[in-house]
Amino acid sequence: MAQSSQRKEPPQKPGRFNLPASAVAKMRAHKTRMATNYGPKSDSLDATYAHMDLRGWNHSFFTDDPQEVEKLCAQKGLTPIWNDDGSLTLLTPLDPFVVHPVTGETLYRSVIHVRPQSQSDELSRQIRAKQKHPTGATLGTGEPLTAEELRSIDESCSARTVHWKWQASVLS
Repeated sequence: MAQSSQRKEPPQKPGRFNLPASAVAKMRAHKTRMATNYGPKSDSLDATYAHMDLRGWNHSFFTDDPQEVEKLCAQKGLTPIWNDDGSLTLLTPLDPFVVHPVTGETLYRSVIHVRPQSQSDELSRQIRAKQKHPTGATLGTGEPLTAEELRSIDESCSARTVHWKWQASVLS
């Protein structure tokens, strides 16, 4: 059976983002950052499978040398924080807005409104309650946006999300 070679384009996106002015002002002033946590150096990956924040930093960086980790972080603009228990927190600065290279339009491009995947389970709550910088995105100051600001951003993203039926012929 011959498949169509015509590519089907997604429907046109609905209107512009309507982000809360207070959130935009905070993100422009402070940028955003992502905190990523790794467990202490571990001999085996098996012991760290219970949660992503328990994975030994040595398995993630493929080295047992903290100086090598710091060198890699410096090359990528990341801030490593070695915690008292031997675990590692990485702070990644992120600009929540980018300028489109063709249109010049400033676009929102951030994950500050996205909760970590395993935030709702009990193990995650226990682990993150002990972290100085819990895994996830915040303002560059480490402060979160308000619940109302997050709700508004979620609504704006939902309104802009485009869905269309996947068709095998699109990939051919």
